[in-house]
Amino acid sequence: MVSVSGLSRTCGLPGLRTGWVYGAPQVAEACAERTFLTSIANTVLREALACSALDRYEDYVRECHRLCAPGVGLVERWAACYPDAVRLVPPQGMPFAWIQLRTGESSLALCRRALEAGLLLTPGETMGSDAGFRLGFDRDVDTVAGGLRRLDTVLLPDGPSGGDGPSGD
Repeated sequence: MVSVSGLSRTCGLPGLRTGWVYGAPQVAEACAERTFLTSIANTVLREALACSALDRYEDYVRECHRLCAPGVGLVERWAACYPDAVRLVPPQGMPFAWIQLRTGESSLALCRRALEAGLLLTPGETMGSDAGFRLGFDRDVDTVAGGLRRLDTVLLPDGPSGGDGPSGD
């Protein structure tokens, strides 16, 4: 078993790019040997900031969850309006959601159309799957709602079946 975490997602500190792996010694050592492929270099300042954040880890996690909670609610309501098109995989303490596509379209194609509409999503193909995309919700409510309205027009140009828009309008 291997466990991986970091400060980027759990604490809302992506600029620090600091994380850790726990597992069998040979796995952890192999990961450490490959660090140079994912990180230029640790700086004394980055390490000091990371240590400071770890000293207050629970506070950072709690605050990150508090700030992301409204966006999670919007994304949940949005996905519920499109049961035939998407399935939300509930976020597990992260500021983004995995949205499984049920339309038959590849996530790369959908994300390209979304980009044309001014919306940046992460296609599943970049993570080894073409069945969905990653959607971030770690912004203010108005920004998340606006992004979901754009996604409405990209996902199904005719809108959701069954009622009002999901984006809080």
